[in-house]
Order: sequence, then structure tokens, then C-alpha cells
Amino acid sequence: RFGAEVLRASPRQADLLITSHRPSALVRLGISKEWLASVNDRLCWLEIVGDVDAPEVPGHDLTYQAEVGLLHGTQMPRTLIADLAGAEDAVVQALGLLLGRERGSATRHAVVGLKQAAARFTQPLQYGLTGDQGPLSGMIPQYAIYPLKDGYIACAAIEPHFGMRFAQGVGDDPKAFFADKTMAEASALAKELDLPLHCFS
Repeated sequence: RFGAEVLRASPRQADLLITSHRPSALVRLGISKEWLASVNDRLCWLEIVGDVDAPEVPGHDLTYQAEVGLLHGTQMPRTLIADLAGAEDAVVQALGLLLGRERGSATRHAVVGLKQAAARFTQPLQYGLTGDQGPLSGMIPQYAIYPLKDGYIACAAIEPHFGMRFAQGVGDDPKAFFADKTMAEASALAKELDLPLHCFS
């Protein structure tokens, strides 16, 4: 109850209100565009929801990545794409609201969806760049990941001048070539040939 009272008092002096609730929760708190306008007509409100199209449906970064097609099998994601992208979108939208207000715009409300933010990262897949058969899927020898004796090497020599030096230095069978190299040896080769290669474990 105390939190709700503070929340309802804060907009009177604020420039920006950011919420991350379901719409029904905001209704219970008495927060609406109409109420906010009545207490502070200069207040900008940025609403963060899980899914703009279904804001009452519960979800999390993991489920949003699954919905937009960024997961594969049981492999857990290595980063929180929906949360991070949603935070970036929130900053952009918030600044847009504040700048727009100073330039005379009447818009005081914007909605950011975490699912929609994650969906932006599916575009390389949608346009066929990644996925099972895309040119950036590992099917091109000079743009792939290979095992080393003590780790792995990511090769991104896709531009023609890099690709030519890669072929000259590695030969026709990169997998066999790198399988016989250590991370130190592969890193030295990358430096010697000035190639976009990176070793990792």
C-alpha cells in the first residue's frame, strides 16, 4: 500500500514515469494516461510490457526468445537479448518522448515490448543470412568455427581480400588445418596474416 501511495504521488513533480507492469496491475494502482495527464500534463510515461500485442500474458526473456525463433533445441541462451534490447528501446523511446515534448509534441505515452525488441534480432535469420543454409551459418569455410587442440577458433574472413589470405594460409581443409593447432599457434597465424580470427575456449 505504501508503494502504491508513493507511486501515485511521484508523477506530480516528475518529467518521466517508467513502468514495467501488466496493464491490469496499473489499473489496480490507479495509473492511467487520463489520471497522469490530470496531475501533470507535462509528464511522459514509458510503459514496458512483455508483448505489445498481448501485454497480460506472462513471459520472460527466455520465452520471448523462444517465441521469435532465437532458441535451438535445449540450448539455453548465452545472453538476455529481450531484456537488453528492451532496455535500449526504452532509452530511445523515453528520450523521444522528452525531446518531442520540448519541441511541442502532444505525445506523452509510449509502449516498449520485450518480445518485439527480441524480434529485431531475428532479421538476419529471416533474410537468410544465418540459419542452417545461410552464408553466415558456417557453411562457408572462411566464416566458421573450428576446433583447435585446446579450444576453438572463430573465423570471419568473409571479405574477398581476407578470404584470399585465409585460403593461402590455411589451405583447402581448414578443419584439418586447425585441428592440429593450439590457440597460441592459431592466434599467431591470425596476427601474421592480418585476419579476423579469434581463439576462445
